[in-house]
Amino acid sequence: MPAGCPRSQGLRGSRREATRYNSPMQVLALNGSPRLEESNSQCLLNPLLAGMQEAGAEVTQHYLAQLSINYCTGCFSCWTRTPGRCAAWRDDMDLLLPQVLAADFLVLSFPLYVYTMPARVKAFLERLLPTIEPWIIPHPTRPGVSTHPAAATVSRPSWSCYPAPGWPSPSISAR
Repeated sequence: MPAGCPRSQGLRGSRREATRYNSPMQVLALNGSPRLEESNSQCLLNPLLAGMQEAGAEVTQHYLAQLSINYCTGCFSCWTRTPGRCAAWRDDMDLLLPQVLAADFLVLSFPLYVYTMPARVKAFLERLLPTIEPWIIPHPTRPGVSTHPAAATVSRPSWSCYPAPGWPSPSISAR
């Protein structure tokens, strides 16, 4: 099996390691391409998800283009007025956030547009704000780096991103 393959490396340090033999791994895969099943992003996901299912994982997949996820307004009500829940919007993030938090592993696949992710993927990531605390602490393993700790009531999954560049040069995706 090639180096770097999730099946060959395992998910060391993830929540999954502690419960490896108790139940199937829960994988949530999100495709951020507007081209849905016909996208290069899906071409990257297909063998990965097939391998995860073959190894016994339960995989759920969503296409962000088929969901209504509004942008974060930066009101921080998810930290103050309605902790853990966005106060500004009632949209498909109400469906997706519990699935993200229940997953052992989150896979994000998306095309690279102008060297970055599409707006719908950025909106999804911003709407994960309720999963972190409003203060900043020193990173536990990276000296000189600060981070928001996970919210006390939240167990976040391990995750991986699979950008699908549309250019023929492999150096583009390495930036």
